[in-house]
Amino acid sequence: MNAHTPLVDIKNLHMHFETKTRAFDASSLWRGKRFVHAVNDVSFSIEKGEAFCLVGESGCGKSTIARLITGLERPTSGEIHFAGQRVDQLSRAKQRPLRKRMQMIFQNPYASLNPRMTVEQALVEPLKHHFPDYSVQDIQQRKVDIMRAVGIDQTWSDRYPDAFSGGQRQRIAIARALTVDPEFMIADEPISALDASIQAQILNLMLEAREERGITYLFIAHDLNVVQHFATRVAVLYLGSICEISSTRSLFEHPKHPYTRALLSAIPQLKDDKPKHVRLRGEIPTPFAPPKGCPFESRCVFANNRCRHERPRQMRQPDGSTVACHGVEENRLDD
Repeated sequence: MNAHTPLVDIKNLHMHFETKTRAFDASSLWRGKRFVHAVNDVSFSIEKGEAFCLVGESGCGKSTIARLITGLERPTSGEIHFAGQRVDQLSRAKQRPLRKRMQMIFQNPYASLNPRMTVEQALVEPLKHHFPDYSVQDIQQRKVDIMRAVGIDQTWSDRYPDAFSGGQRQRIAIARALTVDPEFMIADEPISALDASIQAQILNLMLEAREERGITYLFIAHDLNVVQHFATRVAVLYLGSICEISSTRSLFEHPKHPYTRALLSAIPQLKDDKPKHVRLRGEIPTPFAPPKGCPFESRCVFANNRCRHERPRQMRQPDGSTVACHGVEENRLDD
């Protein structure tokens, strides 16, 4: 991996899930197959040290992309590169060495921890698996160091997950991910199930890990206030496709895609110059039959005939962002 190779590089990623359906015609019941188009031609890269964020409505493909990168799902087509190596075609055995370099924090802290394992067992197990040469003393010292780093009391070691609150469980989950000293961490809405008073603590803990350990993040969220605080760059998804990729500052100060503008206009603010709320029209298209043209066409006030029939491509803008919108390309969006 040279200095110019991104840590994560996603190229033309597609993921279609097969579903079995039943339907009636005029004479009989028939069975058939349908496909959910969860991810559609997604491309982006993440540089080492970044906090890259995926945002969008529920069901837009954020978590599916995370599962594809970690190897929990295999893509229908496209490529996934990690540290210069293509990883989407590797067997389970060949993916194993990547596990300690790439970790994931799941959304629900009540489901991500094994209820039959104590805190100590949860932290020690990945060390034994990924570092078989570690002595008992090495493992114990590593466990103690990680617990101290994330603010976990040593007296928690012999307790089970049901003894802890959601915020405490998420700290344990973060500690478990950090034990193997990963380069890259995927956080799939890690604070959405937590009380507001605990969310800031978990975010700050993750930011400290990035600064002190050089961790690169793929952060998945729907709360744009959290994104503005945490991310360095943001990708906006809609119906499995990327609308816009931009630096955080540029995205929040000068959103370009109509969908991005609608999302940002919905953030509650007290400022007098707050953008006027954008009220979307129409219905979200079904992922069983995505539109031929722009995925956002049915809800966009700027859509024209080209938008209905031609899918927009990511176009680089003068500020370095990329936008997939015919209206932006043709300079016909109202400022």
